[in-house]
Amino acid sequence: MQVVFLTDGAVSNERELLGLINRRLGDARLFTVGIGPAPNGFFMRRAAEAGRGTFTYIDDPRELDERVSSLLRKLERPALTDLSLTWDLPGEDLPETYPVRIPDLYYGEPITFSTKLAGANVASLSGTVRIKGRHGREDWAMDLDLAALRTAKGVAAVWARSKIADLEAQQGQTEAERDRARDQMVKTALAYQDRKSVV
Repeated sequence: MQVVFLTDGAVSNERELLGLINRRLGDARLFTVGIGPAPNGFFMRRAAEAGRGTFTYIDDPRELDERVSSLLRKLERPALTDLSLTWDLPGEDLPETYPVRIPDLYYGEPITFSTKLAGANVASLSGTVRIKGRHGREDWAMDLDLAALRTAKGVAAVWARSKIADLEAQQGQTEAERDRARDQMVKTALAYQDRKSVV
């Protein structure tokens, strides 16, 4: 099931709504559409990420029909759905990937995810990651050789930002849960603010 949420008003109770989405959405996909100057872009993006969907911003209401029709046409033809990762790595450390729930892939739109491989040295990295999903009613899979990875500046910071965004979207309802999430966000931000290596 796919849910499309449209609003032209500001949303002020982000935590409560994100908690509701996390508890009730299940396997459905959530696509958010903000119209005009007032929508809460932070909430709309985080809600779409939590729901494995996308956020569409329409600043000119005259474009509403065309943009929403384009979105609905896209939703009719996903390229790959139910994507997941399976790692085959030496050692027992599990990779940490964000977003935790990888969104579906739609034609003409890329998706990205970032992973931290614990204790990984790119020069001696070995193993594979299998990306699995469904193409229509058929299973689909692709194996990527991790030995082919190369270093690049800024990748660690990309991973850290993805982790912080996921923590923001997954915050719980109790004060203790929110305090734990904030603590993890601050620790991650401080640990990776100057990192330039590959994660």
